[in-house]
Amino acid sequence: MIYNRTKWLILTLSLLLTPLFAHEADISYDKIELGGIMGWGSPLGVGVEGGFYFNPHTVVTGGLGFSFSGFKAGAGVKYVLSPDKMFTSFGGMYLSSSSGLSNLNVTVNLDSAVYRIDPASLFTLRTGLRFQVGFIRVYGHLGYGFALHGGKSHYQSGSLSADVSDFARFMEPGGLEISVGAGLRIPG
Repeated sequence: MIYNRTKWLILTLSLLLTPLFAHEADISYDKIELGGIMGWGSPLGVGVEGGFYFNPHTVVTGGLGFSFSGFKAGAGVKYVLSPDKMFTSFGGMYLSSSSGLSNLNVTVNLDSAVYRIDPASLFTLRTGLRFQVGFIRVYGHLGYGFALHGGKSHYQSGSLSADVSDFARFMEPGGLEISVGAGLRIPG
């Protein structure tokens, strides 16, 4: 078990650090970006996020948010293909964790139950498009999150119908991501 975690850590660090040391032409660019993110399966749920560009192509991000699985914190990296273009594609990954929730009331078709969602760690692979004009950048993300551990829903009390159970599992972290982020470029 420890071997698998070590292998994932080494792989993730190598993927994160490799673009940071890539040779880059002398291009003027803003290094700091502040904004927010929200959407279906977003690693931060609804949250705030900051980014630092190591070079015009590579941005490292981090943020805080809230979702069905509790408070969230995370960090990631994106590689932007054509940073000087108005529209460009990017790819990246994100590691996040959630605090979990207890006493979560779930009601579907007049059936109601109380659930608990365990704390979780999530690894998300993502791609998308970036649009920039002036000091504004907008990101459209499409990705998939893999739960590294935790995040399961547990029935505590109330009506144990199939619809309520399905909805509780639906709120677990992981799965498809379709989200939108927007940021302001900070000159510097």
